[in-house]
Amino acid sequence: MTLSGHSGSVWSCAISPDGKSVVFGSSDNTLKVWDVASGTCLMTMANLPHNETAAWDGAGQKLLSASEEAWRWIGLSAGIRRLPIELLNPESAT
Repeated sequence: MTLSGHSGSVWSCAISPDGKSVVFGSSDNTLKVWDVASGTCLMTMANLPHNETAAWDGAGQKLLSASEEAWRWIGLSAGIRRLPIELLNPESAT
């Protein structure tokens, strides 16, 4: 199966704990969540930092997105909810 949709290079992927979804992080500043069985794109999260990486939490309720500069959790259980960004090097933001 080929999953198409990112306009940039895919830098990371992670399968959900239940094995039903997979998330891809891309240099096009998006994360995309796909249904493994059907190949359908379930959601796209845009306007994220370049070279995004992603991982699921152990319960499959949140995605961890990260770049060289920062990371954040994205809550999925009550709809998409971006939690505050945590800078990896706060001095570089000033």
